[in-house]
Amino acid sequence: MRDFTHGLRSAHEGERGHLTVIGHSYGSSMTGAADAGGAGLDADDIVVVGSPGLTVERADQLHVNPGHLWVGASNDGTTAVRASTTRVASLPV
Repeated sequence: MRDFTHGLRSAHEGERGHLTVIGHSYGSSMTGAADAGGAGLDADDIVVVGSPGLTVERADQLHVNPGHLWVGASNDGTTAVRASTTRVASLPV
């Protein structure tokens, strides 16, 4: 995934485009792991929905600015995620 997003950046000509990576369900875990490791995803924003967790304890352990990590959850779902600069965790609903 890191190779893909870095390839998008490399292949783009002109002004740097805005890159948003979106992960749903366990895809959000993959997104979190990819952004936490290596040089990250080089994303401007990350959106996760229905996430069981991002593989990190705190949003500041990701390469994306914690203010650009967007988390969606519902009260009637089985998984909810809370994100802040201090903690990212799975919470009971």
